[in-house]
Amino acid sequence: MATAISLRAQTACLSALYGAQRYDELIRLVDSARFSWWHYRRWGVDALMAQGRPAEALRYAQASQASNASLGAVAKACETILLQSGMIDEAYARYAIIANEGTTHLATF
Repeated sequence: MATAISLRAQTACLSALYGAQRYDELIRLVDSARFSWWHYRRWGVDALMAQGRPAEALRYAQASQASNASLGAVAKACETILLQSGMIDEAYARYAIIANEGTTHLATF
């Protein structure tokens, strides 16, 4: 299925699967993609969260660091997962600085 979808149509397809709550299909499609791009893997994170599986979503996001994702983008997703799970201290300790890093120290703090 992944090879039949052009790169231009993939975002629209993932959005449609998410909107239709076809989360398992969405994750299979993202996982079967030829290249592992954070932009697409982010949909998998969102699908796992929508299914009420935050621990799996966190692991899925952390595994995305090996893709072309910026550390800040993955850290922001991980921080959000932990915050939504009520794990405020862990979110701060593990991801707050990287997730909210700015171009200067003043912008960061």
